[in-house]
Amino acid sequence: ARAPLDTFAGLDGAVVPPDVCAAWGAPRRPGREVAPTVSSVPTLIIAGEFDPDTPPKWADVAAAGLSRSRTIVVPYGLHTETTRWGGDGCAMSIAAAFFDDEDAFLASPEASPDAPTACLAARTPPDFAVE
Repeated sequence: ARAPLDTFAGLDGAVVPPDVCAAWGAPRRPGREVAPTVSSVPTLIIAGEFDPDTPPKWADVAAAGLSRSRTIVVPYGLHTETTRWGGDGCAMSIAAAFFDDEDAFLASPEASPDAPTACLAARTPPDFAVE
């Protein structure tokens, strides 16, 4: 069954609630904009565990139509794990390994002793400050 036009792949919109669109008189999106993507292009989906904008469950929805994909959830990760230059570089090294040899990565990123995903196990919870 197809998702209704006010959702993306069956998930409620995260950016603009439907009642706001209605108040502004925004037209409904065309069906092609909300249809799930289907592709065999090699795809790496990196999701941050604590990403409030695009939560990891959305990665699973996106991956459902991508026959040659792998989803990596970065523990304690945020929305911008592959652009956090001051971070630990874990997500960036995983992305680099994928771009270096996507077929080998998709087959098994954990296969070698220097597996690019080994850094995920070393991640620790962030420090929270309560004020």
